[in-house]
Amino acid sequence: MPLGVSSTVARTARGRIEYAVVGTGAPVVVLHGSPGGIDAAHLMGRFLPEADFAAVLVSRPGYMDTPLGDPPSIDAEVDLLVALLDELGIDRYASGVLHAPGLPRGPASGDRGPRLLTLRL
Repeated sequence: MPLGVSSTVARTARGRIEYAVVGTGAPVVVLHGSPGGIDAAHLMGRFLPEADFAAVLVSRPGYMDTPLGDPPSIDAEVDLLVALLDELGIDRYASGVLHAPGLPRGPASGDRGPRLLTLRL
């Protein structure tokens, strides 16, 4: 894995997703834009103090070891992220993203439950 981050591929009810957790404490889901993958998410999340935050780094669908999905959609991507959070036992989180048009911001709404505490753009 680039940048010294060891990743895992979770096999969730919604499909496979590559992820890593760096640090301990309050979970922050770090979503990369394009280009990127978990390596870009790691670069984006490095400012978080590891003693205070657990940076949940993911490769979004179509990047690195996360398949694109069939058919690819924002809703399917949100469902995949929620399935990963369920598998990790995370029910509340903050999210850190950089500018990425179409990036999923929806795990806080609808039938997915009110999980998102803050969204940093």
